[in-house]
Amino acid sequence: MSVEALTTHALASPSTRPDWREIELTRSILESSREAFVSIDAAGTVIAWNQAAEQTFGWSREEACGRSMAELIIPERHREAHYRGVRRFLDSGKAGVSGHRLELAALHRDGREVPIELTIAPTRVDGETVFNAFLHDIGERRAAEAEVRRLAAIVETSDDAVMSGTLDGTVTSWNRGAEHLYGYSSEEMVGESISRVRPTGDLREVSELQARLARGERIRDHETREIRKDGSSVDVSVSMSPLADESGRIVGVASIARDVTARKASERALQEAHARFQGAFEAAPIGMALVDLDGRFLSANAALCDLVGRPEEELTRLDVRAVTHQDDVDLDVEQVRRVLDGEIDRFELEKRYVRPDGTIAWGLLCVSLVRGPAGEPVHFVRQVQDITERKETEEQLREHLVHLNELALRDPLTGLPNQRDFDTAVDREIKRVRRHGGEFGVVVLDVDGFSRLNERRGRMEGDRVLRRLGTALTAVSRGSDVAARLRDDQFALLLPETAGEGAEATAERVRAEVSRLEPGVSLSHGTAVFPDAGDSKELLLLRADSALAAAKCTRDRDQEETVGIPPGVRERIGRILDLAREQLGMDVAFLGELVNGREVFRAVVGDGAAFGLETGVELPVSATYCRRMVDGQVPEVIPDTSAEREVAELAVTRDGGVAAYVGVPLHLSDGRLYGALCGVSSEPRADLSERSAELLRFLAGLVAELLDQAGDEERRRRAQVEFSGIQSLVAALEARDHYTGEHSKMVVALALAVANRLGLSEEEVLEVEQVAILHDIGKVGIPDALLQKRGPLTDEEWLLMRQHPAVGERIVASTESLSHLARAVRAEHEHYDGMGYPDGLRGRDIPIASRVCLACDAYHAMTSDRPYRTGISAQEARAQLSANAGTQFDPLVVDALLAVLAEPEPAARPR
Repeated sequence: MSVEALTTHALASPSTRPDWREIELTRSILESSREAFVSIDAAGTVIAWNQAAEQTFGWSREEACGRSMAELIIPERHREAHYRGVRRFLDSGKAGVSGHRLELAALHRDGREVPIELTIAPTRVDGETVFNAFLHDIGERRAAEAEVRRLAAIVETSDDAVMSGTLDGTVTSWNRGAEHLYGYSSEEMVGESISRVRPTGDLREVSELQARLARGERIRDHETREIRKDGSSVDVSVSMSPLADESGRIVGVASIARDVTARKASERALQEAHARFQGAFEAAPIGMALVDLDGRFLSANAALCDLVGRPEEELTRLDVRAVTHQDDVDLDVEQVRRVLDGEIDRFELEKRYVRPDGTIAWGLLCVSLVRGPAGEPVHFVRQVQDITERKETEEQLREHLVHLNELALRDPLTGLPNQRDFDTAVDREIKRVRRHGGEFGVVVLDVDGFSRLNERRGRMEGDRVLRRLGTALTAVSRGSDVAARLRDDQFALLLPETAGEGAEATAERVRAEVSRLEPGVSLSHGTAVFPDAGDSKELLLLRADSALAAAKCTRDRDQEETVGIPPGVRERIGRILDLAREQLGMDVAFLGELVNGREVFRAVVGDGAAFGLETGVELPVSATYCRRMVDGQVPEVIPDTSAEREVAELAVTRDGGVAAYVGVPLHLSDGRLYGALCGVSSEPRADLSERSAELLRFLAGLVAELLDQAGDEERRRRAQVEFSGIQSLVAALEARDHYTGEHSKMVVALALAVANRLGLSEEEVLEVEQVAILHDIGKVGIPDALLQKRGPLTDEEWLLMRQHPAVGERIVASTESLSHLARAVRAEHEHYDGMGYPDGLRGRDIPIASRVCLACDAYHAMTSDRPYRTGISAQEARAQLSANAGTQFDPLVVDALLAVLAEPEPAARPR
């Protein structure tokens, strides 16, 4: 008997019901059913509701029975259709849905809709129509079907070839990516052997792959070469996964293949290029690497390997992220993205590299993108300059400053007073001199090459040297002197009642004592005397520091001039020369500088002594090959010198044994001829050719870059020392009087514009700028109360104020790097008609820098508000300039200044 029939009998009248055992069985079946069972009468009222219905719809049996099924579980939008269906059956006896499985939405108690599968059957009980319905929750099935559709869509739309097949290689699925990659349609491949596109090749490798798959292993990124329908080959990277049936038995394989032909071609091209330029690449003095678009290292030179502490073969198995500090990865990746997106052409950043031992190396990274013939990205070139030492120095300085802030008055290493106590002593001595007259000196000293000493001997040895220096300072000091350690290896002496000669003599005694206590250690020092150096502590100490910096610069320059090239640069040049000698097969490679009719051999690699070529040796250019080669008298390549009459009789050929020569001129970046990069051999070399000269020209370019860098660094260092006095003096002035500082800046801007308008030479323009910066520097000798007075000055105060040009002259003249400006600073208030001060100079006797600064100074002073008056308008100030042209001001300067002020946006118009 069917469940529907049993249900009908279970609901029928007692006279027609089957045996009670059948009824109980039916009820048990319905209650234990996983499908919801609902029975309604003709009015749509629920008369039966099993446990599965409770779970599916959230209503208990007690709550559901007696209520309208439509209101309980049928969404409102479907209720009218439900009512029409019931009426149609009751009217006609025909049920349109009877015996069918319908999928529709039902309503849960909490208001959400539940997808169900419905089976409904009408029946008669005691003459009444009853509808029995089984309802199955198909939510999980729907989700699974949706996921299957989604995955199928992903597979079908993937650009990669996605395939599956049996273990014997029969294809069972083939997506559009596979059709595009191999040229075969799905219809052509499904049911066919994969060997049609995947030749057996190495049988051992194929067997190993099949065995691994049969064991359930996954195979990732297996690279091989396969065949398209048109017979062409394609490089692919294949990943394979085993497919298992319900019992877990491996029955097939799923594969994803990606075309890597372009990448493989790029790798081969890069490898060829790398092979061609390996020598130059390895000789580069900074770290260099070629990196693919995914960040993997393709190659790296020795400098980079040294920096990151890994050999090249290990680096080429890694990507950039693997050697980058985790805190710097995101910035690097973001900058690479911007380059690939075309937002920027290249980028630079400072980043940290992690070595295998966990230590950190800092690098200044420069990254550029190399593109192919069609503009497509090929790979990146990464250049890394090792800045670890600089970063460590910066970090040490920060730590040292923190440590100094924690100290009270004594330096714990030497026992001497520290910077704070020394400053207090200087302030005290300044007050004494101002009250009672006299003078005092300051000496600032530091240890030459102290950082190198620390590196070579260790920090403990460096500390010992500093303690010895403290001992020497104490030994030569008088009872009234103050010896202090200021910072790092810098010390100072305060010498009451001591002039310049006495300060220098004391410094020499300290140097002699240090030499006695610590042979091989030398000092540099700078001195300044109060009040000659200026009427403030800041100016005094800045002048002493400037003198120290100048002394150190002179010492360094003297050391470098003895060898011609700085040691670090000479070492790098030596590596390039060694590469040239090796690549050309010559006995000796050398760098020669042509200076004043002589050739100086600056760097020699190989047995130069055998040819009379040693570093530092000088020869007349008439006795050398290089001058003749540069002038075009002999070729760059001479395979056999005996066949070249121009050089066959030279002493270096006859006596030195030079049998073959190759050399090229070496020009610096500004076009100046430096000399030549050359190689010589004791045997004729028939294999030398133009390609040999090409290699030397390339290497000469690297050497020129190193020489340019060395020259730039030296010029920057000398310029820094040259202008340190200016910076120190201006800083001291601005610290005392804000108006004077701002006024000086505006006068400088106007003076520069006027100097250029007058067509002055570059040297004259520079002098105008420097004098404009310093024109008020004499005010450091004017008391603060006078400088900052609110209200007009008295006659006596004006007399004192008018002394500032002479004070400025004395300050500038005592500074070696500024002494040539002293006359112009003194004459800054001289008038064109001779009525100015302090010397009554007139006309062209007044330096041009003074004449320019006077007019610009006057204009800005007239238009500026002061505590004791309000500035006049720009128009009124121009009228004053015109009215006083030829008397107070140089007429040509006034014309130029008015022209500058008339420009739409003058270089520096104050109002």
